[in-house]
Amino acid sequence: MKAAKMVRRRPRQARSHSTVDAIYEATLQIIEREGADRITTNRISEVSGFSIGTLYQYFHDRDSLLMAMGIAHRDRLIERLKITLAASRDQPSSEAISRLVAVMIADARSNRKMLRAVVRAVTRKEMAAKMIDAMRVLDQYIGRSLAELAMGDGLALSPASQFVLSRSLTCVLWSAVMEDSDLLDGQELEDQLRNMLAAAMIRGPESNVGHAAPNTHSTIVIEHA
Repeated sequence: MKAAKMVRRRPRQARSHSTVDAIYEATLQIIEREGADRITTNRISEVSGFSIGTLYQYFHDRDSLLMAMGIAHRDRLIERLKITLAASRDQPSSEAISRLVAVMIADARSNRKMLRAVVRAVTRKEMAAKMIDAMRVLDQYIGRSLAELAMGDGLALSPASQFVLSRSLTCVLWSAVMEDSDLLDGQELEDQLRNMLAAAMIRGPESNVGHAAPNTHSTIVIEHA
């Protein structure tokens, strides 16, 4: 799902993109400084400097704005992950995984208030199914990225494995965000997520804890023929 589907008018020119970005930034400032309960179109208008009429040119209402803001944030996160993984191309897969997890943790940590506001907007609009469809884009990107990293080690992640590993990462972070967990501010959660992904992408019987047997491979990864 594209952010444009949440808006009345799709920004095409640079000026329109700047306007929408400024509206998002004003909304984020309100969330961070005053709390999500203070988000109204009137308050967004005051902070952004744009008229109510301008806001309604782009967004149907406050919750549509928040939902579009969440999807735009998702797209920026995917771009950061692409840059991170591209810079890790010549590194061992374990290092690339570490960097991927670090980006995801840092994003959840710094945007937790905004993400919770988006979830509340989705709940009010009763559009959870559409938001799940939108966030699937991130999950699928992470799954494909993990598969590419595994392939670099001569391994293949099955579609089911990509699903399990990508959702394990994103669902844990979503839970931490929604619970406002202190774990987001420490190192242990990042370490556990990194170790989970790295361990799942190790080939051989040693990865089948409690089920080691000769001439078998992990149920998560299979060796290329």
